[in-house]
Amino acid sequence: MDQTASVLLDLIKSSLWGTPLPDYDSPYDEPVDWDAVFEEAKIQTVAGIAAPAVPNSAPTELRSKWKTYSYQILAAIYYPNPSQRNMGMWTSLVRKDCETKCKYY
Repeated sequence: MDQTASVLLDLIKSSLWGTPLPDYDSPYDEPVDWDAVFEEAKIQTVAGIAAPAVPNSAPTELRSKWKTYSYQILAAIYYPNPSQRNMGMWTSLVRKDCETKCKYY
């Protein structure tokens, strides 16, 4: 298995089961190509699952890109026409069963 796939599987395991991530500076001969890991996560449609486990040691720009992508996935799920809906600073996602309670706030 190549490094990209191995790191992606580590992120998924960590996100789903709380498995600690390895120190990515030691098990590999080359630095992790985080952009390749992110692209592979999108191709495999697991970017949203892996996102919470992306370590702080990953580049800041990549972590930001990954977070934005994950929010876009949520928007596509929860809004009827996501292409017409802009997520803003004050946007709240509300579960359907809480809709009536939240309507008055």
